[in-house]
Amino acid sequence: MILTNIYADGLQVRIASLRSMFNKTKSCLPNSETHDPLFRITCNGTPVDYVDPLMKRRAPTSGDVISLVSGKAIVATAQLSSVYDMSKTGNYLIQYDMPT
Repeated sequence: MILTNIYADGLQVRIASLRSMFNKTKSCLPNSETHDPLFRITCNGTPVDYVDPLMKRRAPTSGDVISLVSGKAIVATAQLSSVYDMSKTGNYLIQYDMPT
């Protein structure tokens, strides 16, 4: 996974498959309505709180799975400031933490 282009209104995330097959549920991928703590964020070395309620999900079905063959990528934009407390000024370190 490679992070590219951080904007004031969103973070663009590029997820590329390096293995022969990538199978994850759609809820593991960031989008404009992220409802899971998919990122580890710090501000000046201090962890940033996830402020959106955690959602309990039903067991995934085959329709919830995204397959990505080697060499292909998915690009998504996430609005992190709506679900993380990013009210402080400072240097932010943002890491995508893909669930297993």
